[in-house]
Amino acid sequence: MVAAGLAGVLLIHHAIHRPIAYGWLGAGALLLALVAVGGYARVQRGRALTLRAPLTTVERESAVGERPRGHLPAEDEEGADWSDG
Repeated sequence: MVAAGLAGVLLIHHAIHRPIAYGWLGAGALLLALVAVGGYARVQRGRALTLRAPLTTVERESAVGERPRGHLPAEDEEGADWSDG
């Protein structure tokens, strides 16, 4: 009687855990996808930084002596008239 009860418990126990075994396969696939997305994000970040570096250099060089944006002088250094009148 005890053996039959333990066999029933063992049968139910493995009936529950067998589908979960395939859950590990799914979890592994999701982990692989997460690692791939992380690698892709790292590559894209490197590309963005590579493209940003020359722009930062240009911005630093042009910032020296720069006038506020939206400001049009009446005359520029060459004497051209920018006024409306």
